[in-house]
Amino acid sequence: MHFKILPFMTAMLAYASFAITLANMKTVEYPDMANPHSSWGSIGYSSETNKVIIGVCDHSEAIAIMEWNCRTKKMTRRNWVATSGHLQKWQWQGKIHSQITENKNDGWMYFGTDGGESREEFYMDHPRGYHGGYIMKYNPVTYETINLGSAIRYESIKELVVDQKNNRLYGISYPADHFFIKDLATDSLFDKGMINKAHVARTLFTDKWGNAYYTDMRSYLLKYEPARDTFIWSSDYIPVDSAKTPAWLRRDGLRAWAKNEKTGDYYFQTNYSRLLQIAPQEKGLGNIKDLGYLLDPSPEIADTSIISANSPNLACGKNSRLYYWIGGHGNYLVKDSICLVECDPKTKIKKILLKRPKSEICEATGSNIMDKEGNIYWAAYRSIPGKSTAESGNSRALLIIFNPEKELNK
Repeated sequence: MHFKILPFMTAMLAYASFAITLANMKTVEYPDMANPHSSWGSIGYSSETNKVIIGVCDHSEAIAIMEWNCRTKKMTRRNWVATSGHLQKWQWQGKIHSQITENKNDGWMYFGTDGGESREEFYMDHPRGYHGGYIMKYNPVTYETINLGSAIRYESIKELVVDQKNNRLYGISYPADHFFIKDLATDSLFDKGMINKAHVARTLFTDKWGNAYYTDMRSYLLKYEPARDTFIWSSDYIPVDSAKTPAWLRRDGLRAWAKNEKTGDYYFQTNYSRLLQIAPQEKGLGNIKDLGYLLDPSPEIADTSIISANSPNLACGKNSRLYYWIGGHGNYLVKDSICLVECDPKTKIKKILLKRPKSEICEATGSNIMDKEGNIYWAAYRSIPGKSTAESGNSRALLIIFNPEKELNK
């Protein structure tokens, strides 16, 4: 008797037999920069030009705009934020902390600048000190940068995203945590006030209706609805083990997000390593599904280690599985090594795919950066013992490229 194997079964068998190895990943360093210290979530994908745009800094004053051409597989430094943004010496910025987001209404990449080191906080509220963060946009076709002005006086910009439907920007300032709106059609800026007194969550994301999602100091999910110009909160806090989770981890809230383009579902994770899924809706909050910790506890890795481990990154592959690196800022699951984890949201099964020493990869950042071929990108850095640059020190920035379904050409 002969049995016919259906195409989808063949695909499933092929995926099950495919082992992910180091051949599925490569790293690229940045050219033409003396101290490419780090990049802090400052990465985005231009679908119009098929390029990945990264903001790389020395964590002091030099911020470079780097481009990875996904077609030619070449990295190029395009310009400097200070010169191309026409900043004066007293308007210094230390880094880009926000996402670099494509506005599909005009093809430009938008981001916000950040003071980025201790003198920023020293000069807060000082008329001759830190002026504040700037809203900027970059054109990946002409390489032009335009400074759209500051947002909140004396405040850095920690996050900036695009409301594609209404052609507006939503941003978060630091340290007072103001939620602001920049209307690109009218060039108007609206300060919606302080929304989180204890700490500043580092990530926002928007849905197809232009709604923005954030978290407050209590670990409640917060949603801004532009159609009604109002904020709403979840009826309860995001799942957390209160007995084992320090309060400061809960306050830091949302750290990364991803979207499944096939289903429309969004995924996000918190600073205490909780992974969540939400089906967005135009009005009100959609159902929030708890996917558990970023990794299930085991005899080798305790739940308390997972809770405190750092993971400011997330991506959803074309195979509808989630990928993220766990480790950084001195908190690792495995001593001095970062781990790449895969999660199947349907089964909630998570597994460690790769482990790399911090001398190769120390920390990875970035939300939902993937090109047309299914290659996933993270802005990362590696540890360099004996060297120091600015407050974090001992590091050199690099780009991670990963594809869970095929090996990458070297």
